[in-house]
Amino acid sequence: MQAPPPVGGGRRRTLVGWLTIIGVFAFLILFGGCLAGLAALAGSGGENKVANGGEKNKGSGKGKDTTPKPELAISSPSGSPTVTKDTIEVKGRVTPASSKVTVNGQDATIDDDGSFSVPVYLNVGENPIKITAEKGSEQAEASRWVTRKYTKKEIAAQEAAAEKEAAKKAAEEAAARKAAREAAKNAAIGETVRVGDVQWKVSDAFLTNQLKSSFGTQKQGRFVVVDFTFTNNRSEEVTLDPELHMILKDSKGREFGTDPDAYEFMPVDLDIFLEPVNPGVSTNGRVIYQVPADAEGFTLKLDDVEFFEDKSAVFDLSNIPLRA
Repeated sequence: MQAPPPVGGGRRRTLVGWLTIIGVFAFLILFGGCLAGLAALAGSGGENKVANGGEKNKGSGKGKDTTPKPELAISSPSGSPTVTKDTIEVKGRVTPASSKVTVNGQDATIDDDGSFSVPVYLNVGENPIKITAEKGSEQAEASRWVTRKYTKKEIAAQEAAAEKEAAKKAAEEAAARKAAREAAKNAAIGETVRVGDVQWKVSDAFLTNQLKSSFGTQKQGRFVVVDFTFTNNRSEEVTLDPELHMILKDSKGREFGTDPDAYEFMPVDLDIFLEPVNPGVSTNGRVIYQVPADAEGFTLKLDDVEFFEDKSAVFDLSNIPLRA
């Protein structure tokens, strides 16, 4: 029969068991507290990090513009081309696609991928093209030069228009010359007529039956007296000779020369024959013709004072008055 264990040894084992159990509980409590502390610390650090991060982004947003700068890529025209058409398509792409693009001040329609195309009218010669992209306060620019020349069709049209204008001008000049010739054939007293490079104006004309001189002498008969103004527009002096340049006719076609003694019966300052008239000078003169009693319907032919030209003006003296 086995003897029972000692009383003292059982108590020690029981005490050790309780101490072990108490130690395990204490360890568990301490371990759980550590875990809770770590979790709290981790939670506190995360909140601080988010908060700190939020403040940082907020602060940086105040000092820096985050708008992206637009970028332009022009595909047409490239370089500085020379064309003959009157319009050209300006094509390209902008990034970002939400940017605003203008071509020579004209707004472009931008597709979702940022591409755009704008027609530009061209003048003949050099045409500057300016492309501008804007996004917020940011801006980008590009430029091109396009030279436009006339097409063959336009050149032909211009030549035809020039020929037509030249023909029109020639016709107008011919009509003006014809009108001038017609006017010269029927010039009236008081009118000025250009003949070649000289001008004639018959200022007065009349019939008289008696001439008187400043010396008191007189001459009876029938005379045609003509006062005129002559202007020399040539580049050299000319000399007037009434026998050559001033021919009086009547209605019967008879031609009359000047009276050889007429110088005695006219003012000295009007006796300009056989005296040179310088270029650009106008001078007044008088010419006197002796005519028969039946002469009437007079005309006075005045030429251009050129030996090898046949330009003339005819003044109508058919209704000149009779003066004492």
